[in-house]
Amino acid sequence: DAVSSILRAKGDALRLSHLRLPCGASGETCMMRAAGYGHMDKVLRIVESGGERLSLNDILQKDEKGRNLLTIIAETRQLDVLLK
Repeated sequence: DAVSSILRAKGDALRLSHLRLPCGASGETCMMRAAGYGHMDKVLRIVESGGERLSLNDILQKDEKGRNLLTIIAETRQLDVLLK
């Protein structure tokens, strides 16, 4: 939320395209990393605020360990957030 606030103050905003970027050496996306830390609700807020939607590829794309966003969300008990 702090990053979003700073960007908004500068006239910029986080977008789904930012969340799709790789994050770290394991090939996970920024949204995978955020979901892994329990922040899928914030990911969805960013996506919705840009008038966008997650694609099937966003949910099923695998990192180098074979994990995808759906797996991460299930492991971190956030399925209810995705299915709202």
